[in-house]
Amino acid sequence: MDETDVVIIGGGPAGLSALAHCLRLNLAIYLITQYFGGKTNFRLKLPFVESDGFASGQEIVQRLREQVRVHQVPHSLGRVDHLEDDQGRLLVTGEGFDPIRTGAAILATGALPQRLDVPGEREFIMRGLAYSTAWYAPLFAGRTVAVVGTSARALRSASDMARVAHKVFLIGPTAVDVRRAGGPALDQASGVTLLPDYKVDSLEGTDFVEQVIVSKGSSTQCLDVDGVFIMQALEPKSDSVAGLVERTDDGFVKVDCRCRTSHPRIFAAGDVTDGLGEQVYIALGDGAKAAYSAYESLLSAQGGLRPAQDRPTGRLGQRGPGPHNGHK
Repeated sequence: MDETDVVIIGGGPAGLSALAHCLRLNLAIYLITQYFGGKTNFRLKLPFVESDGFASGQEIVQRLREQVRVHQVPHSLGRVDHLEDDQGRLLVTGEGFDPIRTGAAILATGALPQRLDVPGEREFIMRGLAYSTAWYAPLFAGRTVAVVGTSARALRSASDMARVAHKVFLIGPTAVDVRRAGGPALDQASGVTLLPDYKVDSLEGTDFVEQVIVSKGSSTQCLDVDGVFIMQALEPKSDSVAGLVERTDDGFVKVDCRCRTSHPRIFAAGDVTDGLGEQVYIALGDGAKAAYSAYESLLSAQGGLRPAQDRPTGRLGQRGPGPHNGHK
């Protein structure tokens, strides 16, 4: 059975940042991810914006991904199904790799947006349609936007949009929902139109989304928009650590300010946690903190760090368990 100092689960901004810092700490690493890049693989395109003028983090993540190749970091393209305690270490099992024993694990698996599954949604993903306003709100200054969802996340997004957009259609929540969420001014904002209990029937347009068709009972409306944000609740990918760490009611891993979980050998970073999320730069910082917290944990734990002769020598990450090419 393969053994290592740290298993990093997830190849997005948080996981790759953790990997880079673990390399600097000369830790033996094994990376398991279903794909590389995470949220940076998706970038919103708009017909009225050539460049958003902001650094998206894509370039940084690409450079971090290059560390896997340059330093020959052992990794697998696979899925982690389960972590369990194993005689003072962790046993990591799943699909696409052999079981691994490790001194620490960093969970950076992210969270998935819930889709509406309506006609037009798949065609317009990232072509005027996105699942987070965190990065894109400033691009819609003076524009018309639809925000869909009844979650607190949707209401916060509508509030953010109302500060920059000319008009915001908030589809789904009632005025009571808005007030209960602590946003009583939202239903009174002059630029916000509440469409309580309406549902989205379809999304229309040519190259980019241009209309949202909504209905409530026998009433149907066609809304002309410059962008659509589907802001239903996120689904954190944290099932692999269920029963091992404390999670919120909706499944986000609880962490402290140093990305430590309730389990002494498990750390978490990025959108899978209950901290601030949905920003590449936040995920990058989380990954760095998780790596250093894992290192400190290994230093203090009896038998936590592998013997020096078993850890990487020469080029960082050159030696380690398992394959280097992403296959078993």
